[in-house]
Amino acid sequence: MHLDRVHRIDGRPRLAFPEGLDLQSRVPGEVHYWRMTTTGHWAGYVSYRISQEGDGGLVMSHMVIETALEMRGDAPARPE
Repeated sequence: MHLDRVHRIDGRPRLAFPEGLDLQSRVPGEVHYWRMTTTGHWAGYVSYRISQEGDGGLVMSHMVIETALEMRGDAPARPE
């Protein structure tokens, strides 16, 4: 998942804070289900971890627009 497409930052960065949440990286996640939006776009309910130095980060679960998601090449196939 592309966190920078989910958590858009307007303007330029304010300052460097290495201990903060990294909202601009790509992270693995798991899509639990898909739903259509009122505008005709798909959104997936996704669980993923946002990294943060020192404490292991934060686990998030919420709806994410399809353009922020892509299939992982290293993900194992699920049984039908």
